[in-house]
Amino acid sequence: MAGKTKDPAKVSHKARLRAIELKRAEVELRSAEADLRLDTLRLEEAERNYRWKANVDQEHGVFNLDTQVGMKTLELASTIRQWARLNPGHPVTLNIFSPGGSVFHGISLYDTLRSLSTQGHVITTRVVGYAASMGSLLALAGDVRIATGESMLMFHKLSAGTGGSLYEMEDDVAFYKRLNDRLAGIVVSRTDITREVLDRKWDRTDWWLTPKEAKKLGVIHEID
Repeated sequence: MAGKTKDPAKVSHKARLRAIELKRAEVELRSAEADLRLDTLRLEEAERNYRWKANVDQEHGVFNLDTQVGMKTLELASTIRQWARLNPGHPVTLNIFSPGGSVFHGISLYDTLRSLSTQGHVITTRVVGYAASMGSLLALAGDVRIATGESMLMFHKLSAGTGGSLYEMEDDVAFYKRLNDRLAGIVVSRTDITREVLDRKWDRTDWWLTPKEAKKLGVIHEID
């Protein structure tokens, strides 16, 4: 028994409908792709603006110590370590404008920078304005050390307080002397300053250095 013959008009109509559906789907796909491209561009622009406003320096491994050395210094050390893990071997620059502060908080940042140096990061410290007390010790952490033309650096002996019984205070003083010797060791090992000169210069006073004086003594390498 012969099959029924399809109505050509109906076949043509269905074909046109399928073609229209395909074109509609294609238009919707192109529209979705255009929306995706636009959203991607907007996201990239937002990310660029964020980096520019908030982290432009850090994007290039440039960090700033512009406060007293304390708790924020620990946060800065942590931030630098995180950046270094994501950017192995890339240079790190620390701009310093600081009156100094806590020795142990400062040592945390100092050791962070020296550790990164041994891992292949070239550490540059740059004194902008002034670096005093623990700030000057942090300047010595750099493989490359720079000071701006009118900046100043200052070294002095450890400043600390004590209290309690006489024996407790004696123990504190003994510890502070040991700690001061450790700080003096950093200065002597990282500069051309001898221990004899250092003891004479910072005995009961603040020892301020201009960039030219600091360069002559090996405290810095360049004047910016």
